[in-house]
Amino acid sequence: MDSEVPPLMKKYTSEIRELDEKKLFADAETMADKKVSLSEELYNKIDDNIKKLDAQSRLEQEARERNTKQVEQALANAPSPIKKFSSARRDKRKSAAATQSKAARLAQNEAAMNDFQPGAPLVNDMEMPIDPNEPLYCTCHSVSFGEMIACDNDDCPTEWFHFACVGLTKVPEEGTWYCPSCRPQVIKKKK
Repeated sequence: MDSEVPPLMKKYTSEIRELDEKKLFADAETMADKKVSLSEELYNKIDDNIKKLDAQSRLEQEARERNTKQVEQALANAPSPIKKFSSARRDKRKSAAATQSKAARLAQNEAAMNDFQPGAPLVNDMEMPIDPNEPLYCTCHSVSFGEMIACDNDDCPTEWFHFACVGLTKVPEEGTWYCPSCRPQVIKKKK
C-alpha cells in the first residue's frame, strides 16, 4: 500500500502527524502549567488561612490565660468559706437543684425584663409559678431561695433550710449546725 501512496502525500501526512503531536504536547504542557499554578495558589490560600487560625488560636489562648489569672486572683482575694459540707449526696443534690433553679430563675428574669413596663406594679416572688420538678427543702417545703444552711447530720431527710425558717440571720460560728429535728438525736448520741 505504501507503494500506491505518492511520496508527496506521505510527506504531508507525516507533517500533519508531527503538527498534531506538537500541538497536543503544547496543549498538555499548558494544562500542566495551569495545574501547577492553581496548586500553588491554593497552597498559598490554605497557608494564609492556617496562619490566621494560628493567630486567632494564640489570641484565644492568651485571653483564656488572662481570665484564668483574674479568676485565680479573685479567688485568692475572696474570703474563705466558713465551712465545707462533707456529704457528697447533699452537695450533689444541692448543685443539681441550684443549677436547675438558676436556669429557671434566669429564664424567668429574662422574660420579666422583656415584659417590664415602667409604672407597672411589681409582682411578689411568692406569686411566681414554681417548677414542679424543682426539689423542695426546709421545714416550709419550699424551693431553694435566699440564704440556706445545710444540716450536718448526714441522715437528715431535709438537708437544707432557709435561714429565716430556722431563726438564723448568719452562719453559726461554731462550725456545725443541726436542724431542729436532728438536734435532739445528736444530743442523745453525745450523752
